[in-house]
Amino acid sequence: MLLRAAASEATAGVFLILWIGCAPDAPHDNPLDPQSPSFRDAAAVTGTITTLYAPYNPIKGGLVVSLPEGNAGVSDENGVFHLLDLTSGVHTLVAGKAGYSSDTVSVTIVPGKPKQVDFHLDALPVSSDIAAISNHISQWWPGPVYEAEIAASVSDADGASDIASVSVNIDTLVRAMSFSPADRMFHASIKSEELPGGTLQWLVGKPVLIKARDNPGNSSSSQPVFIARIIEETPVAVFPSSLDSATARPTLAWSQLYLPYPFTYEVRVIRVDAGLQTEVWSRSGITNSVSTMGVDQSLATGSYYWTVAVVDEYGNRSRSKEASFIVP
Repeated sequence: MLLRAAASEATAGVFLILWIGCAPDAPHDNPLDPQSPSFRDAAAVTGTITTLYAPYNPIKGGLVVSLPEGNAGVSDENGVFHLLDLTSGVHTLVAGKAGYSSDTVSVTIVPGKPKQVDFHLDALPVSSDIAAISNHISQWWPGPVYEAEIAASVSDADGASDIASVSVNIDTLVRAMSFSPADRMFHASIKSEELPGGTLQWLVGKPVLIKARDNPGNSSSSQPVFIARIIEETPVAVFPSSLDSATARPTLAWSQLYLPYPFTYEVRVIRVDAGLQTEVWSRSGITNSVSTMGVDQSLATGSYYWTVAVVDEYGNRSRSKEASFIVP
């Protein structure tokens, strides 16, 4: 009896195995099932591109690229972007826009599971209105001065407080620039004795670059400008001079220069009171065919000196020695 029961059970087991082996596969209707006909090895990434600091303003036109596939999306006016059909695995997403530093995020894509990724881009400092000129100052004591004057306006979309430093870079020379509240520009002055060979001519033709760094440590470099020339010739202030007595409205006269490039004259009158010097009158843009200029306002009794300078079309200048006079 026991033998017949065991044989019966064995026979039933064989039939069960045969039935299972012959049964059709279970349907794969789940789209997340890799064996499903509707399975797609893909997912989307949605996110935003905004500024680095609160209130996190949206950045329109930012580009997000997925590496290594190269899928790309562009942010709309709300800073929202979409990346579609990213395959499963690890992707590197890079967001950027001209004028901003790029931001990189690594994400793991799981099919059918959308991802949310937000980028915050640092606006880079922007340099503009750059001026690089030479200045030759002839003076009685201690002698002539040659210097380069560099000025630039630097802004940052993240705010002026985000500007950490500004410098002028010329070949191997790097000089920090300081901010002037008077004209809201950054300035630097470079003396000839600080340059190789002790001459300002070393600067001529060399690219002058303004480099600005922000608080997060990102930096930008301007387009180059150039110092075109050093004006060696200087005009001479002829009259009044040497403590001449002059009227309250003197006519200033100087020796005329003849230079092979466009230039104008600039004259300044400075009052001297117990060593304190105050500019009281000036004229610029005087045509180079003129060698006299009348002061069109009355000067008070006192001691004065005046100077005349030539200024070329680039702003480079060469100034005369001081000519002193007295208004009795």
